Amino acid sequence: MQRCDQRGRRDRQVFRHQGNSRLHQRHSRSGGTTRPLMTSLEIADLPADRLPADLLAVPLYEDVRTLDGPVAAVDWRLDGLLTRMMTAGELSGRKGEQLALQGNHRFCAPWILVVGCGRWRAHDRDDYVETVERIVKSGGKACTDVLGLCLPCSEAIPAGEAERIVREALTGLRRPAVCRLSRVSRLA
Repeated sequence: MQRCDQRGRRDRQVFRHQGNSRLHQRHSRSGGTTRPLMTSLEIADLPADRLPADLLAVPLYEDVRTLDGPVAAVDWRLDGLLTRMMTAGELSGRKGEQLALQGNHRFCAPWILVVGCGRWRAHDRDDYVETVERIVKSGGKACTDVLGLCLPCSEAIPAGEAERIVREALTGLRRPAVCRLSRVSRLA
């Protein structure tokens, strides 16, 4: 039984039988580059639409209407698409809700991930930590090398604390390789 392997310089190498009829895929030779053991964090003073990344992630809260913070900038650059989806009942901001959108020419990121985070006014530090961890894992699963993260701050979670929470969420991850955290305005 032969199947093709797609691995760099040694393209189309076959699977080899190893022992008792199990298939073993040949490993590629080292190309000299390895993934970092930990994701690096970069702080950027850029708005959501100008943050260079492979995937831009923004939180959406179900009790914040009209949209505010980074998700408002995303909605504006998408010509009100998120507002129209919420009006039609297709998007609410409930905890666990996720929406992936292809960015347009107004974004520095080709993909946008809108993550539902529940109620902002009931959001405490534990909820914030859970939200950040969920966004970072979703960005890693999307196979992005550079994740753009735009998180709102509040009196309970100032900018310095948000940065520490993101660093903790990135500890031990190999993907994404770089996380760019945008400093954004507070939500009301």
